Amino acid sequence: MQAHLHVIFDLVLLSIERWTGILVMEPVIVVSDSRRRQKLLRLCALSAGFFGLPAYGADTIEVFDLGLTDIETYGGFAGIGLDGADRELFGEFALGFGIAAPVSGYLGATLSGSPRFTKAAPGLYMGLFGTPVDTRHFDFDLVLDFSGDASLAELALTPGIELNFDAAPDRMSWGFYFRANLPIWRTVGFEIIPGAYVTIAEGHQILLEYDMYLEGDDGLVTDIGGLALGYNVWVSEVVELISEVYVDVPMEDELVGVGVMVGFVASLPPPKIRGRRATEADSKHRFPV
Repeated sequence: MQAHLHVIFDLVLLSIERWTGILVMEPVIVVSDSRRRQKLLRLCALSAGFFGLPAYGADTIEVFDLGLTDIETYGGFAGIGLDGADRELFGEFALGFGIAAPVSGYLGATLSGSPRFTKAAPGLYMGLFGTPVDTRHFDFDLVLDFSGDASLAELALTPGIELNFDAAPDRMSWGFYFRANLPIWRTVGFEIIPGAYVTIAEGHQILLEYDMYLEGDDGLVTDIGGLALGYNVWVSEVVELISEVYVDVPMEDELVGVGVMVGFVASLPPPKIRGRRATEADSKHRFPV
């Protein structure tokens, strides 16, 4: 099946190249920790050459309402301050849906390429996440993410966890969280992401995240990552504006790189359940980016 899909996809790419003159790159692996964060803004990972990463902004994990209740789109630019070959435009589209009260799923597609639109690299991802421990001030979340190139010729698996502490229920004050992911693709890595948030007013939230990546098949290799500063604001009752700036912390002989991202999240009303609307008792608030 994968062989047939690969042949079909190659024919599609060849047609695009002939009709548009745009060189479509060999599809790249998409690695997502399902928290949909600043992944494409991780400039070190981009320069490593094998991650085509979702763009999601800094935030904590929250399950979706039941049914198809979440539509998200993002776009941005990574590599400000770097050489032209290390600069990329990227975009992403994702759908989220609640499966049961503690479990949600998502699927999405990414596309990254050169600023002059001469190269492009598509990717796909999907996953499940849930909250087995959910209290007023502490949450424990589990994530299982599947991702790959657009031809499905190569796949990656990323299990992960998140611990989340909220000073006030419903994230109405401040809090911090710790996320750990285990990307498995050719080699096994370990990603840690501590973060914190402050709700400065109703519907306005500032977030700060740091990410680090470790890999140890042939000896420990450390990518010290960078810092992400996010500002999320509800612009209407159903639409949230996501914005983020990511600064790569340079390692030896590296330049400082900056990425910017803007996205929109639309929260759809949950479907009727046995003649009534889904409520907070049926599931938590949607999975915000």
